[in-house]
Amino acid sequence: MIGATLDAVQQIGVPAVDSPDAVARIMRALVEDAKAQHRLNNYTPNKNGLASEQLSHLDADHIDEDQAKTTVEKIGIPCPKRVVASDHKSAIKGLADIGGPVVLKVLDPTIIHKTEVGGVHLNINSEQSLREALSNIDAIPSEGNKRYLLEAMAPSGLEMIIGGVNDDSFGSVVMLGLGGTTAEAISDTAIRLAPIGKNDALAMIGELKGSALLNGWRGSAPLDIEALADALIALGDLLLSQPDVAEIDVNPLRVYEQGILALDTLIVKRQVGS
Repeated sequence: MIGATLDAVQQIGVPAVDSPDAVARIMRALVEDAKAQHRLNNYTPNKNGLASEQLSHLDADHIDEDQAKTTVEKIGIPCPKRVVASDHKSAIKGLADIGGPVVLKVLDPTIIHKTEVGGVHLNINSEQSLREALSNIDAIPSEGNKRYLLEAMAPSGLEMIIGGVNDDSFGSVVMLGLGGTTAEAISDTAIRLAPIGKNDALAMIGELKGSALLNGWRGSAPLDIEALADALIALGDLLLSQPDVAEIDVNPLRVYEQGILALDTLIVKRQVGS
């Protein structure tokens, strides 16, 4: 009986539900939507100080890892020292310029999962080991312009993932979670609509089941939550100011007692017509 009544009321355009719990969920959704709209209406484009020409490299159809890292550096997220090389000779020079153990990666915007194709080689500290790694990367099939990325090995730290999407239905969405290779298995994440402020970013961090790892787990030193929060805010601003960016992921983002480092960064552009 009540079902037929609900259908009749809804058909004339009047929202109707059959329980107080449903009303409470609807009201909460309306409040959250109003908060999001308020933040969006008060958002000032490019408030992070980036001029459009500073991100001109995002005009490319496909963004490689070096370009993606250049982007996050411009919004205040640091990356390890790196060198892009187009041949073996310049790669060997890059090893000397960095001056220490390096990670060698294939640099090709058409290869997204570099580890799965053997495109990542760690702890290279000699010319011989570099030449061997370069040969392995040369053997990887590629449809793009394959080059090499050499980066200084980063100190160990807590691995997080930050990222976001420009969703056709919801708009710009920012995500935070535990990172590294176990990110998908653990699925410990927090999500907000952009733009976000400091309180929003700190609340996201506090929502994680693994947030205790940031706060001095078992006698370890507390990690730089402020730097992590600032990175989330900047990422939300970037998504709002760059609607052609479909997705951005920084995974892993290592968090230290002081500061953060983006070890891997992916930016996916919207396809034409999408």
